[in-house]
Amino acid sequence: MNKPIVIVGQGIAGSTLALELIRRGYKPFVLDASWIFGSTAAAGGSVHPWVLSKQRPTWRGLESFETAQRWYRSAEAMLGLRVWHPLSLYRLSPSGKSPGPSPALASPDTGSMGANSRDAEKHILEDGRIVHAGFGAWLNTRVLVSGIRGYLARRNMLRTAILGERDINFKDRIISLPGGKTLGYSALVLATGLQASQGHGLPWLPPATHLPFYGVLGSIIELYLPELQLPGLIHGPVNILPIPGTGRIRIGTTYHREYKDATTPPNDAQDLCRRAAAILGGFDAADLFRRIEACWSGIRPASRDRLPFMGPVPGYENNGVYCFNGLGTRGLLTAPGLAAQLADALGGTDSLPEDLLPNRGRV
Repeated sequence: MNKPIVIVGQGIAGSTLALELIRRGYKPFVLDASWIFGSTAAAGGSVHPWVLSKQRPTWRGLESFETAQRWYRSAEAMLGLRVWHPLSLYRLSPSGKSPGPSPALASPDTGSMGANSRDAEKHILEDGRIVHAGFGAWLNTRVLVSGIRGYLARRNMLRTAILGERDINFKDRIISLPGGKTLGYSALVLATGLQASQGHGLPWLPPATHLPFYGVLGSIIELYLPELQLPGLIHGPVNILPIPGTGRIRIGTTYHREYKDATTPPNDAQDLCRRAAAILGGFDAADLFRRIEACWSGIRPASRDRLPFMGPVPGYENNGVYCFNGLGTRGLLTAPGLAAQLADALGGTDSLPEDLLPNRGRV
């Protein structure tokens, strides 16, 4: 292709697509205001393929995890960074009786990180409730996305810009950039997160293009607890994630639906501490609250059927306009595989899954 594929947005969707295209020999161009305000920046970073409360894989869970593990390892080598940290998973069994472990992933990369339940019992009120639930990883999203941002900038593939109504000529596939420059494109991929519910960050687009997203608020606190040696990610009333090699843990959960303000309500931090104290031994909620070093919230886009949107934007199919949005709570898990599928479609080598197309209906 002579004209580049242009991506608007550099969260986890835009970042993985950009790197995937580069690996295939394309030279994409990314336009972004600032990734740090997106839902990716607020992600805790846990990656695993399980619905732990129901002891079953998520949508495309097992295949996505294997793909994600290979992809992020490859990205580490490409960027010269360490972002993928394998972890064991534990969950609480509400029955009070251990139902036995979930099927573990047959992966030497994560399997070697397994820890038995006796290790977990040192710091968890187990009394029959804690079970080993397979394997996963912590993905350092801030290091990854900022690393990709730097990689793109050094190769003149990134521009900080906010597009106005007159900046895109869809008919001729030309974008006007600040400074009087223009950029032609073969395909324009809108990876703008929650903004897709209001014109993909291009608010003048007609309502038919808007995706039926609603905002879901998640809150996270980070504490310095070097004396707490957790063996892996603990899933319960809250998720408790140890950050390898730092002595820190992250505690988070999803709180509110139909939410539009990303300000962290003060009582959310207190509630997270209260819920975590019910899981961790030797700490009460007040102890945990005093150890908080950071707290943040983020709003992620979610669809009614909990599936992402990926494919031509309705009404702009003949203008080369696509969307890649709404990856949801498992976005870090599914992004690499979905980015590969979209790259196949953009290159004309494969079609996109019909159940992910934006025209699948108002879900």
